Amino acid sequence: MSIRAPWLLAFLALCASCQKVAEGQRLFRDMMLLREQIATQFHEARVQVNVIDNGTVVVTFINSPLNGASSEEKQKRADEVAAFVMKDRKHQVREVRTFFVSQSGGSVTGLDRYTGHPKS
Repeated sequence: MSIRAPWLLAFLALCASCQKVAEGQRLFRDMMLLREQIATQFHEARVQVNVIDNGTVVVTFINSPLNGASSEEKQKRADEVAAFVMKDRKHQVREVRTFFVSQSGGSVTGLDRYTGHPKS
């Protein structure tokens, strides 16, 4: 029995690691799908989606037509994005942050950040 114990522990650790990898792969696929859905829903060409801090989703619009819009219009979009992201998500979403990035020649030339407040 003493010979089996280390092997059993190693096997259990391996199973736990494999489960974490599988969860990470599912989250990655979900975020890639969400990115495509957001691009389609909001008619944006370049969108990035990331998850940080246990459930905060960051949506970045790069060179969006809204880059030159007012703060009110950008906040409205952030609210719409938050409502869209929180609808029917498999993973808990604590907060949605929306960034509007202006980029030229690989350099960021402007950045506006908004936290979405979906209507309840």
